Amino acid sequence: MTITDESTIGSVAASFPSTISIFQRYKIDYCCGGGKTLHRSASEMGIDPENLIGQLIQASEQKPVDGHQDWLQADLTDLIDHILNTHHCYLRQEIPPLSEMAAKVAAVHGDLFPEKLPLLETVFSGLVDEITEHLIKEEQILFPIAIQMENAQKNGQSLPETHCGSVSNPIRVMIYEHDNAGSALGQIRDLTGDYHPPESACNTFRGLYYGLAELEKDLLQHIHLENNILFPRVTELEKQLNR
Repeated sequence: MTITDESTIGSVAASFPSTISIFQRYKIDYCCGGGKTLHRSASEMGIDPENLIGQLIQASEQKPVDGHQDWLQADLTDLIDHILNTHHCYLRQEIPPLSEMAAKVAAVHGDLFPEKLPLLETVFSGLVDEITEHLIKEEQILFPIAIQMENAQKNGQSLPETHCGSVSNPIRVMIYEHDNAGSALGQIRDLTGDYHPPESACNTFRGLYYGLAELEKDLLQHIHLENNILFPRVTELEKQLNR
């Protein structure tokens, strides 16, 4: 694809993963905000669109690193396995200790930062609850449907019947929940001052902020793979099977 000011953020990030670092540098939402055009996003962020597009084009010309996987071309089953083994496993591993640290930091230091730490724990706890349910929905509903559809296409079969009707229905729910997660991450980033702990912070305090920053990185990549690659591909596959 050719990158222009009318290209969407999500399509650029999906086609040229090397551009993601540019979006991150300017704090441009390439996940939940992936449907915005580059021109609109740059204007909203106060960035010169031509300068942004120039940097994105330059980044897009970089050769993929060894081992790079083109998820736009890979089997959906492989993409789903990657999401499960990389991102779902990461969340299930990291959330419990982060929840424990958030509760401990709020209890010990909440009086010193009453306007931030209690709310931080509340927002993070809400995010955890939603993520936990979200992962189960993907694993039990959406991912099996996508795999069934891909197998049907490979075997020359018709679109398999599902209990949820069109695949767009669960996808719509997943996108809505991704938007909620994105909003929560924005709140957490604001409450932590871009994950910069106070100078007097203890090791647990610093560990919490570091862990939250790492969680955000992983979750944004997770949402990007689904919103900008998996969901559009599954939607298009359903259309093909309906023809």
